[in-house]
Amino acid sequence: MAAYVGSPSDVTYFTAAFRLYSSVRQIISWITEPFRPLMSRIWTTDPAKAQSFILSYLLAVTFVASVGCLALMYGAQDIIRLWLGENAPTHSVTATLIVLLIGLMLNVMHIPLVPALDGAGRPGAYLPLQILWLALYIIIGLIAGRALGIVGVAIGLTLPLIALEPLYLLKANSILRFGVQRWMRVVLLPVLAIVASGTIMTISFRAIFEKFGLHISDLVSSFVFGFVSLALLVVFRQRAGVHRLVSALKVEL
Repeated sequence: MAAYVGSPSDVTYFTAAFRLYSSVRQIISWITEPFRPLMSRIWTTDPAKAQSFILSYLLAVTFVASVGCLALMYGAQDIIRLWLGENAPTHSVTATLIVLLIGLMLNVMHIPLVPALDGAGRPGAYLPLQILWLALYIIIGLIAGRALGIVGVAIGLTLPLIALEPLYLLKANSILRFGVQRWMRVVLLPVLAIVASGTIMTISFRAIFEKFGLHISDLVSSFVFGFVSLALLVVFRQRAGVHRLVSALKVEL
């Protein structure tokens, strides 16, 4: 897509942004894959327990993905500049990366549910929505890509998710029966609370230092945000149900 709407250099820069995007997806896979055999067993032996367990599992994956995406977004300008150099179109690549990461934050509504659907015996449940996403990406990507270059290609990948991700969630709920309202209460609201608190504390930290004439780079801010968010999760780990995931993995091992 980037090659079609742009130049070979555009492909290179889009690939650079996509590699950073892929790093968060790789972290998500590191979390989800260990639970795949557990999902296969628990949905067969104890569906009621599985419905409760999956919410803690979704909370962990959503938290890691959200913090990873936001940390990269906060430090995107510095990261791109350090990696590609001053002569690269850093603003364009940074914007592309941020749009991709926004899409990944939306994507996390359904990515961790794939192993759960596999375990429940419905591995192809998302296929129609995946095909629809691909079709919308091609249409929007071509239109936006011709107007905005690689940023438009990223928009083509991300924009359909605003409408599709709720459909992914509803589709998974129709099979797994974990409850959308429970998902909002147990997963969405705690993650929003933690990342919002982490953002406020990071902004406050930066403002305090700059008040004394000390400049804090975007990269340092991203590290501060990640550390504060992780610390908040550790403090509230019992309420978040993280201990249930650890116990489940120990049983599986």
